[in-house]
Amino acid sequence: MPKDDHQPMTPTVNILGLTYKVERVPYILRDEYRIGQLDAEKQEIKILDGLSEELDAQTLLHEIIHGIFKQLKRFDEDNDEELVQGLALGLHSYLKGAPLPGTIKAVLQKTDTPPKIA
Repeated sequence: MPKDDHQPMTPTVNILGLTYKVERVPYILRDEYRIGQLDAEKQEIKILDGLSEELDAQTLLHEIIHGIFKQLKRFDEDNDEELVQGLALGLHSYLKGAPLPGTIKAVLQKTDTPPKIA
């Protein structure tokens, strides 16, 4: 059977040189309500499917910030959910009005490939 070259690609983000796969899933943990989770060892970010566009973007930024802190071995900051959430909300607020790099824009828009930047 011929290979289907039109299969959707899983979105990815680069966090300080490491590529993380971004997946939207029906649940994160069965026993706990979460809307996002970063697994540094597997290099993947899971985001709860069905979130509003704004909450989805904020959650992705929240998990990226966790990834940055993990890469920098800043474990106190990584475990400070108020700090991480504050940074995510601040970045999201700023980025809503700013042109986004293609890769982040593609992940936030849940598309398969980043748009070309002229």
